Amino acid sequence: MKQYILFDLDGTLVNSSEGIFKSVYYALNSLGIEESEPEQFRRFIGPPLDYSFRTFYNLNETGVRKALEKYRERYTEKGVYECKMYEGMKELVEELVAEGKTVCLATSKPQVFAEQILEMFHIKEYFKVIVGATLDGTLSEKGDIIKEAVRQLAGVSKEEMIMIGDREHDILGAKENGVQSIGIRHGFAEKGEFEAAGADYIVENTHELKNLLKTL
Repeated sequence: MKQYILFDLDGTLVNSSEGIFKSVYYALNSLGIEESEPEQFRRFIGPPLDYSFRTFYNLNETGVRKALEKYRERYTEKGVYECKMYEGMKELVEELVAEGKTVCLATSKPQVFAEQILEMFHIKEYFKVIVGATLDGTLSEKGDIIKEAVRQLAGVSKEEMIMIGDREHDILGAKENGVQSIGIRHGFAEKGEFEAAGADYIVENTHELKNLLKTL
């Protein structure tokens, strides 16, 4: 039985696209970069933020630092609030805890923002372990974040854990740590992304996720 449920945040528990997209646009605009196709910003949900700026816009380290600074300038003030929980997710988290499951968070979003979002939706109290990225970049890769969550669940068999996420990074990070995974399609994965990453299970939405967890 899966007793320890690890959730990703962006694209899994909450739809945070508005705040992220607008903050990415603000950061790029401050560097004189115009993006004519805002849908390209979908790529920013999942990977570490510095990786996305570096990879998708070929920024050097100085550019990456400037982009991160401007992104966080807007995100701290406005973007963090521009999100909403996916339908049924709050109820699912509450039900899992009521059933005696241990709920955890493993996200590439900086932990300070992740905790703020959990508090905003009044669900922080349900999470026994919360691990997010550090602002200085010392902890940012999804595999390392899941590893830290596993470490904090000291003595727990990985057979009792499962990771739920909406991008390949969640699936690959779980595999790296010997943890099974569920890909949920209501987030930001591209077609075939979960299959290519080797997700153990794939669901379309919160309803299907709830039913699957009852069987695991």
